[in-house]
This record gives sequence, C-alpha cells and structure tokens, in this order.
Amino acid sequence: MSQPDLPATRPSLGPPALGLRHRLMVWAGNTVEPRILPRTGVVSIGRAADANVRIDAPSISRRHAELLLSAHEVHIRDLGSQNGTRINGERISEVRRLTYGDVITLGDVFVIFTEQPPDAPPGGRLTGDDDVEKIITLGTSTVLVADPAMNHIYAQIERLAATELSVLIWGETGSGKELAATALHQWSKRGDGPFVPINCAALPEGLAESELFGHLKGAFSGAVSDKAGLLESANGGTLFLDEIGDLTLPIQSKLLRVLETRGVTRLGAVQERKIDVRIIAASHRRLDAGVREGWFREDLFYRLNVAFLSLPPLRQRPRELLRLAHRFLNQSRSALGRAAVNITPAANERLMAHDWPGNIRELKNMMDYLAVTHGDGPLGLAEVTAVLGEMIVPDQGTPSSASPGAPPRARLQGGPGDQPPPRSLTESSREFERSRMKSALLATGGNKTKAAKMLGVPLRTFMAKIKRHGIA
Repeated sequence: MSQPDLPATRPSLGPPALGLRHRLMVWAGNTVEPRILPRTGVVSIGRAADANVRIDAPSISRRHAELLLSAHEVHIRDLGSQNGTRINGERISEVRRLTYGDVITLGDVFVIFTEQPPDAPPGGRLTGDDDVEKIITLGTSTVLVADPAMNHIYAQIERLAATELSVLIWGETGSGKELAATALHQWSKRGDGPFVPINCAALPEGLAESELFGHLKGAFSGAVSDKAGLLESANGGTLFLDEIGDLTLPIQSKLLRVLETRGVTRLGAVQERKIDVRIIAASHRRLDAGVREGWFREDLFYRLNVAFLSLPPLRQRPRELLRLAHRFLNQSRSALGRAAVNITPAANERLMAHDWPGNIRELKNMMDYLAVTHGDGPLGLAEVTAVLGEMIVPDQGTPSSASPGAPPRARLQGGPGDQPPPRSLTESSREFERSRMKSALLATGGNKTKAAKMLGVPLRTFMAKIKRHGIA
C-alpha cells in the first residue's frame, strides 16, 4: 500500500466543543450500531429491558452506567457495575465528562461517543462528515479511511498515541493491525525512536526466548557471542507484539516480568538490563477466551489490555471496500506501466457480496493479480467471479468463499460445460488449499515464513499443512 507522493495527513478529530446532538457507536461482538442521544436528560445503559441504551451482553450489568446530558456538557457515571466502566482505558469511580472520540468500555463491549451529523436521518444512518475520505501516510505506507467506524478508530489512535498506555489491538487477519500499531508509534513522543514489530507466530519455537530476550555467549549450544534480544532493540521506542497469543506460557511469564520491572534478563545472565519500551500487542484471536481456556495468562492479559482497539473487518467497512479495490487495482497497473481501468457496477456488487475472510490483504492480493491478467476496458463480473474461486456447496446452491487471506487462484477457463464433474466438498477444499499454498510458495521463492504471511496463517499452522498435503 505504498504511495510516497501523498502528503502526510493525520485524521481529523471531532470539534473540541460539543455539538447539538450526540450519538454512541456501540460495538458488541462483530456488530456496530449507532444510537442517537437526546440533547438533554439522563440516558441509562445496561442489559435491563427498560434501559435507554440496551446492550445484551454477558459482561454488561442490568444497570451498568448512565449518561447525564445538558446543553453544553455530557457526563457519564458508573452505577456500581460488576465489570466496571472505563474511559480511554482508565476505570472511573466518579462522574466523568466526555468529549468526542472518547472510548467507553463497558465490560468487554466498547462504545465511542461522537457527534451526530446534522443531516443524518432519525434512524441513525451515517452521512455528512462521516463520508469524507482521508489518506493517512505512515512512513512508506498509506491508510485510506472512508468508513465512519475507521474514522473513529483512528481518532482514538491519535488520542492514545499521546499516552504511554499499553494497547491491545484485536482484529481479523489482514484487517490492518500493524498499520494501527504504526500510527500509535509514529504519532507518539517515541516517534523518532525504534519501532520493532515482532510476529510472534513466526518465531522459531526453540529460539523464541533467545530472539526476544537475547543471550550471553555460551548460554546454549551455538551461542558463540553475546546477543541483544528484540526487546532491547526497541529501547526508547515501541515494541509491537503481533499474534501474541502464539507465545508459549513460559515465555508469556517471562514477558510479564519485563512489563512489571521494565527490565530484561538475557539467557545465561543474572543481571537485569533496564529498558524503556512501550508495548503494543495484537491478536486475531480473543485473548480473554484464551484466559478462560488456559492458553493465555490472565495477569499478562490485564497488563496488556489497558486500552483496547477492535478493528472492524473489511466486510463491515463498505465505504472503504470499493475505494480500496479501485485503488489497489490501478496502483498495481500503474507499476506495470498499464492504463487505469474502471470496475463495472455488476463487478462492484460481487465484490461487496464477498465475505473477505482475509480482509484487506486478500483484496490487495486479488487486485494485484487482476492488474496482471486483465486487459483493457472495465473490469467485469465474469473475471471477478472467477478469481474469487466460487465453489458450489451441495444441497444449498450458494457460493463458498475462498480460504482466508489466500492469493487468488487463476481464473476459470471456458464455460460451464468445460468444467469437470463436481467432487465432494471436502476433496475440493483440500485441493484448493493445497493449490493456494503452492502458489504462495512459488510467489515467495520458497520462503515459508513469507508464504504463511501472504496467506494470513501462523507459520506453525502453515508448516503443519505442508506436511499434511505432502508439499515438497
């Protein structure tokens, strides 16, 4: 997503003074729902049937919190809820004033307080200022923000960047977690320091401890010299632990000590080395579920989850999907020295109907492929449908999406009559997965780590599938 000729831009936050009407953007699970608030009065929030803003989630108390709205100010107070109320990651014990962009965490549900556009209809349909497209430049990468949910996310990122709070980012594979972490670093006072991203899923199991914490000469067989770990290399900057849920429990324990003492002890050493590092962690898996299931430490979870960002999947960002598709397609064609093309309305509808399990990464892979294979003139429905690799599910007659994050397969040749008789869904899926893995390995010159990243799966999972499919 590199575009160095674009000017550096930061997202526009809501006005400092409150407007005449307000709304809450309620995130529960994978859904986002706007709730319009009155200009004045008291608004109750909770699980009770008569709550003004009812949120039916197990972590929400029946009477969880309430908003106090006056002509010029909006305040919130917790009503003695079991799981508490947090504002921008900080638990409140008394009445707190709200400003636009504040993130309210109620149990495990978070709510964004923002302004209601003046031309929005009563049903809460998002229009007006939310339809402004922004390009945010982050070093050599750019982020297109055109959806209201993402506009609020990046506004909150700018708020959090000014703090030293640890941040936990959740989002599906390919939804932009590393870009969010990059923004948190670059917009902070640590922006001139190192930004060290670590893909925890790609760390070799036997060397993960040495890579993270470093070692002394002779600490183990092959340790021929002292070596600083990745944690030390982030000193003075930001450490981004991507897919932190893939770390083993013993390494999680050692990482917890680093967070508590702000010091790291190399393998084979006794003396602790002090480091100054801000921690940002991310996962495509819910770490709270990991705590319940025993594969993630509860104390480490609470150390990391001081502030929480949940990135919506691409399928819930319709205003960005088509803009990104057109942008990726023509950026790729430009790099190949080819003329820009449009996408037909029918093809756009097909793109909107796809689930995009691999999110932005899947969309970019597909558009990069089509930039090469498509000729001149508008990109049409037939090509888009073929590249999406539809498979017919028996007894349902509905298309099944391609595997998450995978690069698109070659488009189908010929008409329906040229296709072989259908086989079982299991057999077709297995062959389809094997074909995509081989394509990824071919595209990366046999580099398994890069191929796994291209497909959006952890390296260990990728290696297990290589063995299962007998791929050389």
